[in-house]
Amino acid sequence: MKYILSIIISMYFFSCSTLPKSNTISNNEKPKEVKIEFSKGEPTIVYKTKEAYYDKVPILLSDDKRRIISYPHPKDIFYKGELAIPTKLNKGYLLDNRGIGKNTAFLNISYKDYAQLDAAPKLADMEKMIINKDPIIELCDCGNRNQFKNEAQELNQLIDSNQLNKCNRIK
Repeated sequence: MKYILSIIISMYFFSCSTLPKSNTISNNEKPKEVKIEFSKGEPTIVYKTKEAYYDKVPILLSDDKRRIISYPHPKDIFYKGELAIPTKLNKGYLLDNRGIGKNTAFLNISYKDYAQLDAAPKLADMEKMIINKDPIIELCDCGNRNQFKNEAQELNQLIDSNQLNKCNRIK
């Protein structure tokens, strides 16, 4: 009996192990630095809104915010074959997939419903559909979109490490 008990205890001790040092992360290690490249190309726009307008269609207003100067046709709200709904990032930030700017407003219609329309609403009707004429809290250009291997992951790293100041602040 003692012999069996000693074998079981030995097996227990030999089966326990710690992770190899290469698999552990020290609290002193810094995450890989994300470099921002501002070359010609599609911009990487990161923004935050006053409320949840995540799935609402954006339009562009004049500087005085009194008139609509640009809006998409229902067939133009796609990005890479999918609805151009922004990519959710950490801390309430969004990655633009449509064309957000400092004078953006949002309509009270979702991308999905707007895409099903045959034509854009008339301007007078669209003006009535505006939810908020000044919904953007923060708007940053984080350089050429093609610089990122994994946009969301790298932008989240910038956000989590409070380094969005590397981007050009538009608003």
